[in-house]
Amino acid sequence: MTEIFPLPDESEETVGHRADAVVVGAGIAGLSTGLFLRRRTGGRIVVIDSGTPGCGASGHGSGIIRVHNSDLDEMLLAESGARVFRNWTEVIGGADVFSRRGVLWLVGTGDVETLTRNVRAQKTLGLSAELLGPRDVAVLVPGIRVGDLGGAAYDPDGGTVIGPDVMNALAVQALAEGVELRTFEPVRRLLTRGGAVAGVETDAGVVDAPTVVVAAGAWTRNVLLTAGVDLPIQAVRATIGTVYAPPSLREAPAVFDEVNDASYVPKQNGTAVISARARRTPWPP
Repeated sequence: MTEIFPLPDESEETVGHRADAVVVGAGIAGLSTGLFLRRRTGGRIVVIDSGTPGCGASGHGSGIIRVHNSDLDEMLLAESGARVFRNWTEVIGGADVFSRRGVLWLVGTGDVETLTRNVRAQKTLGLSAELLGPRDVAVLVPGIRVGDLGGAAYDPDGGTVIGPDVMNALAVQALAEGVELRTFEPVRRLLTRGGAVAGVETDAGVVDAPTVVVAAGAWTRNVLLTAGVDLPIQAVRATIGTVYAPPSLREAPAVFDEVNDASYVPKQNGTAVISARARRTPWPP
C-alpha cells in the first residue's frame, strides 16, 4: 500500500485515541462487522459514520432478503446473510425484524433458460427455489400484468425487513455490547505506517488502529483513494418511494421485476416500497 498519508508522530494529542479496529460506515455491513468483531475479540471497536446509522442505502433500500442469483458463491453468501435475518433474535438479539412472505424474481421471455439454470443450481445447493410460469405469478400477486413475463424464480423462504428498524436494532445491540459508535464524524483519510493501514483521521482527530474496515457503501471508493487504493466501484442512483399497500397486496410476495428493472416490496406495517432504476444514472455525477 502506498504511504499517501503517513500516521502523525505520536503526541499527547493522539495518546489514548487507539482502538483494536475501526469500521468506517455505520450501515448494516459496518455495524454488524463492529458487533461481531467485538464479540470475537473483546477489544475496543470503533464504528464511525459521517451521519447516523443507516443514513445511506441501509436505511433507504427496498429491504428484500433473497437468495436467488446467477452466481453460486453469491447464492451461498446471500443464504448466510438471510439466515441471520430469519434468526435475528438468536444471532443478533432483540425482537425479530424479518417478515417471511416469499420473493419473486421476474424475467422476460428471452431469459427463461438462464432463470431455469439458476433455479436448478439453487436447488442443487439445498436452497429453497421454485420455477413458476406467468399464471402462477398472477395467482401470487393479484392484479399483476404478465403479458411480457417469461417466468419467475420463487423463494418461499425469502422475505422483507424495514431498514430503519434493522438499523435501530443493530445500533442498540452494538452499543449494549460495548461497541463505540461515533456519528456525524466524517473520516477524512486513512492513515498508513510502513505501507500498512494504521488508523483514520476524522474531523475530531486521529484514531490509531491496526485494523480498519471500510464499509462506507457508495462512498467506499473515495475513502480508499485516500490510501492510494482504487477499488472500481460505480454507484448507481435509483428512484425509490414508500406508498400505502392496497389490501389485496399486503400479504403478497416481494417482487423484483428484471423486465422493467423495478421492484415492489410490501412491508409489515401496511406500506410498500417501490423502486426503479430505468435510467441507471451514475452517482456521484
